[in-house]
Amino acid sequence: MSKPHLIILLIGFASAGIFFVYHTSRENDDAVIEYFQNTAIQLNSEKDLDDLINTSGNKKYVLLGESSHGTSEYYKWRAEISKRLINEKGFSFIAVEGDWPYIYRVNQYVKGYENAHDDPAEILLATNRWPDWMWANEEFLDLVKWLRNHNDALPEESRVGLYGIDMQDLASSIQAASTNMENVLNEPVSQVQQMFECFEEKGTNIANYAQKYVSTGTSCEQEVNTALKLIKTYQGDVFQIEQNLLAIKHAEMFARESTIGSSLSWNTRTKYMKITANRLLEKYGKNSKGIIWAHNTHIGDARATKAAEAGMMNIGQLIREKYGYENVFALGFSTYTGNVIAGRQWGATKQTLTIPTPPKGTLEYKLGYLKDDQVLIFLNDHPE
Repeated sequence: MSKPHLIILLIGFASAGIFFVYHTSRENDDAVIEYFQNTAIQLNSEKDLDDLINTSGNKKYVLLGESSHGTSEYYKWRAEISKRLINEKGFSFIAVEGDWPYIYRVNQYVKGYENAHDDPAEILLATNRWPDWMWANEEFLDLVKWLRNHNDALPEESRVGLYGIDMQDLASSIQAASTNMENVLNEPVSQVQQMFECFEEKGTNIANYAQKYVSTGTSCEQEVNTALKLIKTYQGDVFQIEQNLLAIKHAEMFARESTIGSSLSWNTRTKYMKITANRLLEKYGKNSKGIIWAHNTHIGDARATKAAEAGMMNIGQLIREKYGYENVFALGFSTYTGNVIAGRQWGATKQTLTIPTPPKGTLEYKLGYLKDDQVLIFLNDHPE
């Protein structure tokens, strides 16, 4: 596979810009190219990240993007940035664009839980969702092993967590909620059992559930809300149960809304990401700080894109609205040329595909004028 020309674009905390397929005026092309050439920081080692770490390290959230899932260079640099934020700036956890129950099994490993699987590679390979290479890859595995080694030297209450902020694996969330309840609650809960029975009848796969909803006009919405309301009344540690029920609630909504073909399902997914991110900060305490790994479309600010015209939100927008620009730092990743592992449609067999030539007027097109393979660019001084 040919070596990609990797470009890292940085949007600082004061900017609301997006960082891929972003058009500037043609008249401004030369000025932007000159700005890139004069300010780009060549990345040869993790030492070249010093300015980035110092600028982002005091934020409440650092958002790390990607313009394609599973791309090696993105994962390597995000891992290096995350390690330094954890080691030098005291960040509490990493939250990734993965399903909560799947990534929670990884969290159990990195925190050294007694019931954790002892082979992290097997945990990552046991995914139920496409694309399987998104988290089952060597670069992410290396970070998982690093986190385990890092945590082994720390007391339990100080260990860094690894969590998923997505909710599309409905079946796994249902199974996890059932297991959690058996382990935590002392008595059977009939209202919760009714929820499980409802999904058993209507389907635990999002696509199958949506199809059944269209054909029957009935759903499990009421059963899910009843179960969630009941669990909230318990006084013990039911964080895991509640989180899986929240995943079920939003997956059920996502399935119904996806049949309408509107922006509703996207926003339901986004709201779950925000709820989970907020819950993690609360779980880790007042002074906690988090890192989010997700696609650029999630960690950018939807208000600066055409997505806003369709009524769509994203996690970058909602996190900034809640915590303020001064407390959120966004780093987008993009590429000028190279190859990626991808599928031509959802669920397709993975293959090596060549990245198309960027259209004139996009940031990616202008990045082609840079001589270095991997660079970091701060865009705050050039808001245009």
